[in-house]
Amino acid sequence: TLNVLRTLIADNFSHFSGGGIRNEGNALVEHSTIAHNRSSDGGGIENTGSLVVRNSAIIFNSTDIAQAGGGIFNMESSEFPGHSRRR
Repeated sequence: TLNVLRTLIADNFSHFSGGGIRNEGNALVEHSTIAHNRSSDGGGIENTGSLVVRNSAIIFNSTDIAQAGGGIFNMESSEFPGHSRRR
């Protein structure tokens, strides 16, 4: 289980998936910012597990050469309760 609470994850790069976070299990992102990350898929977050994002900003993330999921590349279960922003 991954809990990201009141955290900034920024300016990361991956040649593969999940520039900021790559989740294959259970993850909670709360009161956090995922920004300016880059990868081939899922610039901000790649999720193949269970993901909950609450009151967080996922902004200005990108993928290489127009691949899937600049902010979030989601292949499984995800929830975005509250006032989360996805851009």
